[in-house]
Amino acid sequence: MESTNFISYTRYRIFVVLPFVLFTALPLIAIIYSVKVLPEWLKWQRWSKSSQKSLTRHEFYTLINTFRYRSYHLRVIKHVRKCYLLIATKETEASLKKLALELEIYLRSKKRIASECPILVGLANYEILDEIYLLLEDIRSSLHEGTISA
Repeated sequence: MESTNFISYTRYRIFVVLPFVLFTALPLIAIIYSVKVLPEWLKWQRWSKSSQKSLTRHEFYTLINTFRYRSYHLRVIKHVRKCYLLIATKETEASLKKLALELEIYLRSKKRIASECPILVGLANYEILDEIYLLLEDIRSSLHEGTISA
């Protein structure tokens, strides 16, 4: 008799309580997540629509540091690269080369080293590293075109 009660109680918990908990907890988790991410999204929208001026490497790193989430770091890097917003100088090239090396070291050994952009190194992944290398390639090609035409 007790085993029947236990089985029916277990079925009740699985088929009634579990869906209730899931369907109330998931929307709450989504709301909490969206409240955390919404300011980042709004900041990204404002900046991406008004980003017409060129950036120095310091402004670029400061801009990346204003965002907290990796996806927005990636968006900033892609936007800067596609719109050619980063000013091409030898210092910028050297700084991006150093940053790429720091990212590779971090991704391979998880060892943090001092960086101009520590938040980017701490949240690095291979997609960000690829974008940094594409940005570095664009900077190098811009510098090379400048020396050919001069």
